[in-house]
Amino acid sequence: MKIAGRLIVLFVLVVAILSHPSGAGAGGGTTNGHFKDLGAGAYFRSADPSGCIVTEAFVFTTQHYFQSPPGQGITEPFISLDIFQNDVCTGTQLFQASGGTTTNIDLQVDRQLNWATLSAVVPVFDSISDSVLVMNVDLAWTAVGPRTNQHDHVHIVSPGCHMMFRSNGIFRSAQTSGSVSDGITNYAPETAMVANIFFTRRGNVFVGCQ
Repeated sequence: MKIAGRLIVLFVLVVAILSHPSGAGAGGGTTNGHFKDLGAGAYFRSADPSGCIVTEAFVFTTQHYFQSPPGQGITEPFISLDIFQNDVCTGTQLFQASGGTTTNIDLQVDRQLNWATLSAVVPVFDSISDSVLVMNVDLAWTAVGPRTNQHDHVHIVSPGCHMMFRSNGIFRSAQTSGSVSDGITNYAPETAMVANIFFTRRGNVFVGCQ
């Protein structure tokens, strides 16, 4: 669970950086950003009766807040979805789809991290069939573990550029079930193997970066 929590922290940090460029190249001065995320993540793994067809799905969703001082903050929902299906008996990749969206999302998260619910419509691209599919995601999280805290502080220094990242997070392990479906197949037919509900605060500072 600790590893899963670290992966979620890393993921939300990457999402924050990619979603909201810091403007670090503007004149080589100092820029900074503040981020908050209240959300949930889950990893599902299942196999068909033969044991050959293995399906994995990872869902990450958050109410994402961003502010670049002195500007006003912006809050928007976000979901990322990745699905992989393989025939492990023949070594054949059957399905590999990924997608994300900030629209058509109904995400509710208890601020005490006791529960979360998600209903979303997510377009994904399947690289195997070279096609776009629409996934309907309906999931519910119920916390089963205690609140755990995690703190990270990273410095990256290169000639003429100093980048600082910091994060503080609260996580609770959870049981998660529901469906991730294209209308024919439910890619999350069993309870999630790993799931978390979380609240994170992050900040970054860029000094002299071009």
